[in-house]
Amino acid sequence: MSPFILPLLTTAATVDATHAGKHETIPLEITHRSSRTVGFTQLHSHETEIRFVNELKGDAFLTDAVAHNGSGVALGDVNDDGWVDAYFCNLQGPNKLYINKGNWTFSEINLGLASCADQRSTAAALVDVDGDRYLDLLVNGIAVGTRLFLNEGNGKFRESKKIRIIKGIFPILDGVG
Repeated sequence: MSPFILPLLTTAATVDATHAGKHETIPLEITHRSSRTVGFTQLHSHETEIRFVNELKGDAFLTDAVAHNGSGVALGDVNDDGWVDAYFCNLQGPNKLYINKGNWTFSEINLGLASCADQRSTAAALVDVDGDRYLDLLVNGIAVGTRLFLNEGNGKFRESKKIRIIKGIFPILDGVG
């Protein structure tokens, strides 16, 4: 199985933070654990426990030019535990959500309908759509458009049909729920 590579920052960056009521900019530098140089750290699937493969089978590569773009990944804290979780889109099979257990190890959870196994998923976003402070899931798929899954706050997502996309750009919510 190929390694999971988490793309982090390749240069120094800053983080805006509020500490003791005072706004400040804090320098942030991502360093490689062995060389202490700024860059990437390669994490293998046996370390992270992420076992996800998105591959095109059959003649899909030859017959579907849209599939050449691959699929997306959405990162966010879906269970409000302070750790970044990862949702992977799949072109031929179910999407997967991996919950971060800390120390860069993850566990896959059962997504039910939010796995979108019936579609070829190309992109996803984790965003609080309904204002309840839990990250909801938007998943885009070839020939199906964008689907909204509301985070119920307990690791479960339920699909909401109350979303419309205007010209493929801006979601309009009709009393989300």
